[in-house]
Amino acid sequence: MTANISRAPRATRGLFPGWHVVAALFVVGFMLYGAGLWSFILFVPPLAKEFHWSSAGTGGLVSAFYLSAPLSLWAAPIIRRFGEKRLIIAGILIEAISLMMLLLASTLWQMYLLRALAGLGKVVFAITLPVILTKWFSRHFGLAAAIMYSGWHVGGLGLASLTQYLLSSFGWRETSIALGVAQIVIALPVTLWGLRRSSAAEMGLGLDGDAVADAGDCGPEAASEPATPPPGYGTLLRELFRLRSFQLLFIATPVYYLTYGGVLLQQAAVVQGSGATAYAASLVVGTTAGCAALGSVVGGWMLDRYRLTSSACVTFGLLAAGDLCLLAATHNPSAGILMAHGVIYGLGIGSGDIFWITLMKRRVPDRLFSSAWGIWYFLQLGFLILAPACSGAIFDYTGSYSWMVSIETVIIAIPLSLALWLVRRRPV
Repeated sequence: MTANISRAPRATRGLFPGWHVVAALFVVGFMLYGAGLWSFILFVPPLAKEFHWSSAGTGGLVSAFYLSAPLSLWAAPIIRRFGEKRLIIAGILIEAISLMMLLLASTLWQMYLLRALAGLGKVVFAITLPVILTKWFSRHFGLAAAIMYSGWHVGGLGLASLTQYLLSSFGWRETSIALGVAQIVIALPVTLWGLRRSSAAEMGLGLDGDAVADAGDCGPEAASEPATPPPGYGTLLRELFRLRSFQLLFIATPVYYLTYGGVLLQQAAVVQGSGATAYAASLVVGTTAGCAALGSVVGGWMLDRYRLTSSACVTFGLLAAGDLCLLAATHNPSAGILMAHGVIYGLGIGSGDIFWITLMKRRVPDRLFSSAWGIWYFLQLGFLILAPACSGAIFDYTGSYSWMVSIETVIIAIPLSLALWLVRRRPV
């Protein structure tokens, strides 16, 4: 089913400046998420070895990156008070400093505190993204979001092998300093360049680069300021929670991110625990990240052209197949099986994030979307906090990575069922 997109007159010649914004946010996400999450996954084995911490304890270090999730519930007033550009700069500096301060940590509570601080930087950055894009795009919002978020996964592809090399050559303390410095040196100048203009309107352009006279036809985003909370916010929240579509999202999101995060954030530990080398684990993590970036863009393209039901089946099918490959690797950690897992699971991860955002956009009324986005993002981060610790606890209890992956694979049927139920509901 192909989407019909009307064309409006272009007011710009050449590349629309909104794509410069997307490129800048791609690079910042590459550094903040690539180093903050993907690279830190590779810190788990050497930390556990040096300090003799349990799998649940070290898995919790990864999930501590999401402890600042409640901040997303107040995204709109925070953005209105400080502005998107200042928040992104603050996010870069907070995460970079927290990474460099790992050098001084020697106890588990200190590690958790610094990981929570790094997560604060990431959340401060992330809550601005939908607001920024709505000031530049309407028709091409989905593609712009897919490209922007793919930078998070490309960061894993680009930094995983480098991080493993630094860990092997210098140690985790020196590696944390190098990653923190790189965030400041690379992400900060890119932010200052890419966000030198706050919106298309500031340049005298309409959304998507259309003529100003036509900007009002580009969609609901053009009619109102997305960073301004709607009047009667409490009333809108009550209306949102009475909406059956959001109720289904409210249930499906936690289960999905428990299974997704449980496998992903313990991935390096599972691969190495199966007998593969640390270098092989870094290749699997990097492959997963790179394919997640591809899956994000392909998922956005697919959602624009095919039914949501088809997209749901493809997305969850990829995730289940990736889990099964990892399960096979726990018995036979061959290079082929490990790479198949990285490719397939990565494609599923990338398309999954875009699937849920698009599904919410199509099943929640525009007047409620900003409220729904903040709550949904809080749920996403909140259950990513629990996911690796839960999967680590399963391993500690069973003593088997096979059991851990098997349980996560079975549970994924729950969010798939809820997603298929939700896509059958009438679009708003």
